[in-house]
Amino acid sequence: MKKVKFLPFAVAAALLALLCVCVFGLTACNASEGGGAVDVAHMFELEDYEITYEISKDCKIAVTEDLTVNYLGRESTGFIRDIPTDGGTQVRNVKVVKLAGNSPSFYYDVDYEYRNFVSVDIGDYTYKYGKTEKYRLTYTYIITNSEPNGGQLNLNPVGHGWGTKIHHASVKMILPDGLEKATCYYGRRGSTSTLPVTKTTENGRTVVYAETSEVLPMYAGVTFNLDFKKGDIKAFFDFTPYIFVIVAVVLLAVAVALKFLMFNKSSVVPVVNYEAPHKMDPLKMGKLIDNKIDNEDITSMIFYWASKGYLKINLEKANDPTIIRIAQKLPDGTPTYEQVLYYGLFKKGDTVKPSELQYRYYKSIDQAKAMVKAETAGLYSLTGTIISVAFAVISGLLLGLAPLILGFFRISHALIYFFALFMIVPAIAVNLVGQMLIYTRYKFKKSIYILCWVGVAIMCAVFALVYILTPAGIMDTAPKVILGLASMATAAASSLLLTRTEKYTAQLGDILGFKEFIKLAQKNELETMLEENPQFYYEILPYAQVLGVSDIWEEKFKDITVQPPNWTTNNFARDAFALYTMNRLINNSMRGMSRNMVSRPSSSGSNSGGGRGFGGHGGGFSGGGFGGGGGRGR
Repeated sequence: MKKVKFLPFAVAAALLALLCVCVFGLTACNASEGGGAVDVAHMFELEDYEITYEISKDCKIAVTEDLTVNYLGRESTGFIRDIPTDGGTQVRNVKVVKLAGNSPSFYYDVDYEYRNFVSVDIGDYTYKYGKTEKYRLTYTYIITNSEPNGGQLNLNPVGHGWGTKIHHASVKMILPDGLEKATCYYGRRGSTSTLPVTKTTENGRTVVYAETSEVLPMYAGVTFNLDFKKGDIKAFFDFTPYIFVIVAVVLLAVAVALKFLMFNKSSVVPVVNYEAPHKMDPLKMGKLIDNKIDNEDITSMIFYWASKGYLKINLEKANDPTIIRIAQKLPDGTPTYEQVLYYGLFKKGDTVKPSELQYRYYKSIDQAKAMVKAETAGLYSLTGTIISVAFAVISGLLLGLAPLILGFFRISHALIYFFALFMIVPAIAVNLVGQMLIYTRYKFKKSIYILCWVGVAIMCAVFALVYILTPAGIMDTAPKVILGLASMATAAASSLLLTRTEKYTAQLGDILGFKEFIKLAQKNELETMLEENPQFYYEILPYAQVLGVSDIWEEKFKDITVQPPNWTTNNFARDAFALYTMNRLINNSMRGMSRNMVSRPSSSGSNSGGGRGFGGHGGGFSGGGFGGGGGRGR
């Protein structure tokens, strides 16, 4: 019996998932905490670093950073500011202006060099060795992590990822109501050294201020622990990504509705047949049962021709049997593809072994396959197929466009995040796998069919997990997971929109009726048929092979006396003949034929910089808060 080939599907899915991970990995690596080697050629120092945080009670923070930069490296052209977005934080509305400096032009760009950091590339590409320039960076920093809901807000206004000295830093925080205590730590991560905090009121709002009195060494920062009355601050809820989630869910609902309202054609009704319907050969039946031509469909024709008396088989060497031509010409009316296979088999004489067909017979097979496919074209409605693939493409586009649109309109017009568009590939792959399952639905057991769909569900989950690698600063984890699952579910469910034609539905009914006979025939029925036709077992066997029930057919005859096949040249004594032995020989022959006859020649050919900080949470030491990050020269 031909078994379900799980391994190729599993390997293909794994390779596709790995490809997506690699593509996303271009922007998905995590930057490490500061401490790496400094690029001397691009060295710089911050002469002055002034930060203002205007904090709303919903943890939406308007940030202004004024940076006075001394360029010390001989190849310095600018620097990169890395703003962390891990742990439930996001960045919005990034803008940069130059306040002072001698460079003739100004440039900045925004990108995700690292998944958990928004990288702002500042400065044109002229050399700035020995020059001083001042820039203003503004952005909105949003905390969606639930941690502030307890009343404590820990922030790193000066991050611990600056690979340079900071000669002077000052931090001003404009706060919402409810502040009970403010503590400021400075130094390298984990330091408990504190700075004095000045508390004042401006325009009716509480303001706290701190500044350094000494030079901050590389990878040192400033952290504020702000304690509020519980309930006075709360994490920001970002609803916008859920708009895309709603679209994905609606798309899934539309696909399901279309299936039941427009593409829910009548089911296949098996019509019991005791012989192949319409005198159909095994090759065509194998194509119709699962809409593809397998190697076993081709080799089954050898035993089909043998049962018709067109040839004989010597099974002395079961792995490489000798096939002997009896009929020089096939009967009139024989399908053209069958003639191509038969005459191609005996091109060099009346006897042939599968090993002699290696790298040669594949041309006849390819020609016959093309003919069978042409004869059985249009099994499914073109409209249903197009709509099915269209849903998969749209669901993949939705996954790609969501981060692109959110990044462009909410973070910066300079940010074009196109990597997620690669999600179109797995969406289409899931749809195509679903289509293959629809094609093979009637070939295998229902339990196997259901198990295959479980595999598709796992594929969807894997690709949804890959989608989580989309930068956290664009979308939080929850909407990414839901959007990924809903879109992949749409791609899978849309395969159900495939619709058989009426003619194909009727053909399947005849074929399934014949298959039901093979599976359910009783011993007394089979004995009666053997009395009428002693070769009945061997005539049905090629069909059982292409229908995937040869093991059931063999099992039914284990207690029934069956004569040796009249197409073999071997000398089987009737009293010593065992059907089990014959079946083993036939199966070995099938494997040898499949290995050699379809083989074809194999084709030949020839063929920077310093560390980045990270945003952590916690309190009571330097570096235990949201925000911060750092910078590096370029």
